[in-house]
Amino acid sequence: MAKLIDSNKYSIFVAGLSNGWSLTDPIPPSTKHVIRRKTLQMTFQRLGDKYLMKSEAIRFMPPIQWIYRASERDYRAPEKEKAKDKAPEPEK
Repeated sequence: MAKLIDSNKYSIFVAGLSNGWSLTDPIPPSTKHVIRRKTLQMTFQRLGDKYLMKSEAIRFMPPIQWIYRASERDYRAPEKEKAKDKAPEPEK
């Protein structure tokens, strides 16, 4: 917890605002592809010191940035969803 008290710069990452994503090759030795989701990054800075902490001392630091951030989310649809997407076979 001591390091948190000394922190004076924070970033908040917001995903899900856009459906942008990219798929990259696996990073060895892993065989799983890396999925990067379009994410909004907002940076804040705390002014002052660790002894006098007030919420008024936190300031937004422009600009807002769109970045592609790695995600653990699986990019393939579950089998149940794939089955729903298929058209029903005609009855004979």
